[in-house]
Amino acid sequence: PALLASLPEPGEGTLRRRFRGDEHRNEIRAKSGTINGVRCLSGVVRTVDGSQALAFSVLINDIEHGSQIREALDLHEEIVNAIDEWLAAVAPVSVDRGAELEALGG
Repeated sequence: PALLASLPEPGEGTLRRRFRGDEHRNEIRAKSGTINGVRCLSGVVRTVDGSQALAFSVLINDIEHGSQIREALDLHEEIVNAIDEWLAAVAPVSVDRGAELEALGG
């Protein structure tokens, strides 16, 4: 629980400018990272009721110029969005996401 709580949600921390306009059906928490020529996004997609969770880590190497950075960031988000959609399909939850996240302190 402490690790999960330490990871930002979209719109917070290192995800401040990430996932804009995306509507998620599950809780997403992740941390981005960069080093020379590398972009990474790691975290968890978890159902609102906490009954199911998937961890992910997407690391992209050999990024050489600006357009590749945008493509890498877009790919990170596409992968997380696909996980969110898949988890929503296999573990549908009828809980109000806003009320549940508020209860979790999010």
